[in-house]
Amino acid sequence: MNGKSPFVRIKDLILVFLKIGTIGFGGGPGMLALIRKYLVSGKKWITDDDLATAVTLGQMIPGPFVPNYVEYIGYRLRGIKGMISSVVAFLLPGFAAVLLLSYLYFHTQKILMINDIFIWIQPIIIGILAWACFDMGRLYLKDTKSIIIAVFALLASLFKIMPIIIVLLCGFAGIVFSRKPKIAIFSFLPIYILLGISPFVIKTGNLGILTLIFLEVGLLIFGGGYAAIPFIAQEVVIRRAWLTNQELLTGVALSQVTPGPVALLSTFVGYKISGFLGAFIASLAIFLPSTIILLLILSVYHYVIKSNRNKGISDYAKSFIAGVKPAIIGFLISATILLGSNHNVVITHSIAITLLKVFMIIISFLLLTFIQASPAILIIGGVLVGFILTHIGIKV
Repeated sequence: MNGKSPFVRIKDLILVFLKIGTIGFGGGPGMLALIRKYLVSGKKWITDDDLATAVTLGQMIPGPFVPNYVEYIGYRLRGIKGMISSVVAFLLPGFAAVLLLSYLYFHTQKILMINDIFIWIQPIIIGILAWACFDMGRLYLKDTKSIIIAVFALLASLFKIMPIIIVLLCGFAGIVFSRKPKIAIFSFLPIYILLGISPFVIKTGNLGILTLIFLEVGLLIFGGGYAAIPFIAQEVVIRRAWLTNQELLTGVALSQVTPGPVALLSTFVGYKISGFLGAFIASLAIFLPSTIILLLILSVYHYVIKSNRNKGISDYAKSFIAGVKPAIIGFLISATILLGSNHNVVITHSIAITLLKVFMIIISFLLLTFIQASPAILIIGGVLVGFILTHIGIKV
């Protein structure tokens, strides 16, 4: 934040992030590599130190990682205008792609047998979720305390306790486990806020509830885009039945085979519930909390980060997040179990088809774990398998 940045036109920022957003397949690491290639090595607008700061701040706040990085870089180069222009340009290609595929899926599946083909993507998505549990678990389950928090979140999620309450309790546990109990009681403050808005949630229509759901998801997801999946599943499949398990798994698949973050699953969900307006509002709502939080942090960066007087506040925040991160693993395991146990996702009337789906789950998990295969490539493979099996008359 201290170095002098080159002058960059807003137009040039938009063009670069449109390009990155269009070719940004391969998940967070792949998109981070593209950002470094174009902005650090290519145009030299930022340094590796700037990029490291973007990653650090981006992972400290809720929301999908890569849009957080993009927002920091935009702010670093052109302030608030650069921040907004950069993230909109980055997300626009993925949003448009998911929106188009959502329209095709919901309006043409009966004609083109898309539904029958996409059934074979489901075991691959379960394999991806299982891999996400394993991969993130290696980072966040470091000791007995974190395992206890993860197990609590898993059980609470299976019993359908509201996700925001689980997150707050786990964050509170993180503070208590770090031996900083004096301020722990304030961790419950958002519960009172939640209770205060509950009547509004009950009285408003689907679009209002949709907005609040994705604002809540955007505020709660620590750990990247995959962390959004169990929260969304809990709200729109389990609690409200707005989507079926099959539709949600299809939405995850579409968010994987299109550029941009996995959190653009919100576009698919929003479109199913309220058409184009729902897609726009859900997509905006899931990214808005992290944008506001990052803007507040950057606005007081020197005071909060540099001042020793605020070290205590920073410690409490880190302890709270340390409690939330293992909870994400619990949520992911719960979502994997609930989605995978649904009829015909894995277990079918045919033993042979069931075994084939189990085999696809295992192969997907192994390819992701040991050779870092792209989830998008695996999903495309699932589409090909579904196309072949459907056209030779094999149906689930």
